[in-house]
Amino acid sequence: MQGKLQHIAARTRHLFRRIACIAACGSAVLLTACVSGTSADLACKNDSADNALSGDIKGNVVVPRNATCYMKANITGDVNAQDGARIYVLDGTHISGSFRAVGAALVRFNLDGASAAAAGRLGRAAPAKIFVGSNLVVKESRLIGESGIAATEIGGNLVILRNADGGASAGGGHASFSVCTPGMCRPDAAVTVRKSVKIRQNQIAVALNYTSIGADLKCASNDHAPVLMKAQPGAGRVAVKGRKSGQCEHMREVVMAPAPPAIAAPASAAATPKA
Repeated sequence: MQGKLQHIAARTRHLFRRIACIAACGSAVLLTACVSGTSADLACKNDSADNALSGDIKGNVVVPRNATCYMKANITGDVNAQDGARIYVLDGTHISGSFRAVGAALVRFNLDGASAAAAGRLGRAAPAKIFVGSNLVVKESRLIGESGIAATEIGGNLVILRNADGGASAGGGHASFSVCTPGMCRPDAAVTVRKSVKIRQNQIAVALNYTSIGADLKCASNDHAPVLMKAQPGAGRVAVKGRKSGQCEHMREVVMAPAPPAIAAPASAAATPKA
């Protein structure tokens, strides 16, 4: 009887070992699938507007470390910009998922087309809007130059969190983040955020205008309180359906300095009448 019980116990131990082995193997298979799925994300290294990432893209897109990416595409998944990446999201881009830039150097959503339109170089036409289905997040980035968004609709939240100045840009200016401000935007290229806007713990300057927010505007612990940037007194506004809180409860209005007048070129010697 005792021998029979020992035999049953041995078989039971063997069965448990097999179950553990199968479970471990299954986990390994799942882990491999997860890793291969991550490595299958499309890497964007298209470094000019003329060679922008385009077309219909199924799945996620990643902007690799220190890469430059111009995109004008229909993306069914998420977009993730890695450390040091510079990303230009051009007019008409559709991102069904979320956009996350963590540690990036530059993030520009429609700024180039919208700023050209604002300056009149595109006549009356505003750029086609960019669409992001979920959240748009720019965090823990050391930004260089002017980052920001214009002519964009965001289905989730806009989060600008713990971003720092990465140093002067080639043009000599320091980093900032604009949400549809004058010079970079105009009323018909406005920004729509369906949920909340959260601006927290930034060392860089953040300015807003021409923006519609479906829930709350929350600002806290920024080195510089976010401002409402206007081309002239009374022009533009930030419409908030929910609550304004923290540093954005009473936003300070800042009127942009007018551009200096153009200096006429001197008449050429050839144009001088002869005696």
